[in-house]
Amino acid sequence: MKYLYRIAINLYVFAIRIAALFNTKAKLWIEGRKGFFKETKSIAEKFQHSTNIWFHCASLGEFEMVRPLIEKLKHKKPDIKIILSFFSPSGYEVRKNYAQADLVCYLPKDSPTNAKKFIAVTQPQTVIFAKYEYWYFYLNELKKNNIPVYLVSAVFTPKQIFFKWYGGFFRNILKLFSGIYVINNSSQKQLQQIGINSIVAGDTRFDRAIENAANRKDIPHIESFKKNHRIIVVGSSWQKEEELLASYLIHSSDKKIIFAPHDISEKHIQSIEKLFSFTQAIRYSRANENNISKASVLIIDNIGLLSSLYYYADVVIVGGGFKGNLHNILEALVYHKPVLFGNKFKPKFSEAYAAIDKKCAFVISDFNEMQSLLNKLSHDKALYNQSAEAAHEYIVSNAGACELIFSETLEKYC
Repeated sequence: MKYLYRIAINLYVFAIRIAALFNTKAKLWIEGRKGFFKETKSIAEKFQHSTNIWFHCASLGEFEMVRPLIEKLKHKKPDIKIILSFFSPSGYEVRKNYAQADLVCYLPKDSPTNAKKFIAVTQPQTVIFAKYEYWYFYLNELKKNNIPVYLVSAVFTPKQIFFKWYGGFFRNILKLFSGIYVINNSSQKQLQQIGINSIVAGDTRFDRAIENAANRKDIPHIESFKKNHRIIVVGSSWQKEEELLASYLIHSSDKKIIFAPHDISEKHIQSIEKLFSFTQAIRYSRANENNISKASVLIIDNIGLLSSLYYYADVVIVGGGFKGNLHNILEALVYHKPVLFGNKFKPKFSEAYAAIDKKCAFVISDFNEMQSLLNKLSHDKALYNQSAEAAHEYIVSNAGACELIFSETLEKYC
């Protein structure tokens, strides 16, 4: 099975190489991995005679899971060296200049040679993988070198390959971890069925959301935009959410909408402006005290404001739910805001199911459901307050994962 795994990895890389001919993201995936071993000597010198901790994430969402651990570690012990690797360009390209890391890089393709060279160069004392990363050759090499490696904020469901009759090889991959920290009890029970122990620690993103809210920044012009209107903030919006809100605003001219699109390319920003050509829509980069108060739609055309932007919302719609990949809802719930999202999110988004159960989040499948929920939350004060209080309770009751994981895996290096 190990050989089939290696063949599958090589076929995947071959497919990415073909896709790179016409896909920018695939091209970044290939190009970004070319330079690492060319700089082996200078990288190795940086990590000699120091305490080195390696964090690996698939993408940006997983980075947010390990970020509280990195920053807590750096705060307590600034001279510790941090290696931060990404699988996906959507994580690397956004965080390649992350100040708390001493090296930010793509993870080279999983192979015996790459794993051996990468670990020899970076010399980690401990390794943290986030959520869904199970690279056999890297984990095996870490095991051979007696380097502890932990999986954090992990989620396990019955449909995953580990729990299939043919999943023996992948079950053995899980046994290479020194410890597994899962988000919820159901994940722990899944692992127990295959004889693997884990610790229910919760999701470190709750701690990150609380930290973000405590350090939020005032955003210029937003109060002028809001005035006495109810504000809908649409975070990480995709085309579906944007189209639904365009239809909604036609019938609800008393509301104002702020979009923070997942894609801030000129083409996408223009498509939003075209959707709202029936009203006044303005880009944040062009806003000033004179023009923003007259606008009904504000389009955030830069990165970095979203976690503070939710503070100004009355209701939040989080994008990606109609595409299957729901964006972070905790950043909105931490401000006690009712959250809506599309109905096609995947089972791996356990926080979405929990928030729905707590009645601080609501699922929408079409325009009529969205309109009905927005109107109820606008006019039914008791429902709104109940949802806001549920959001507060949900966030507070799930805090603490960072401290638990840190104390058991990283505290000894401080």
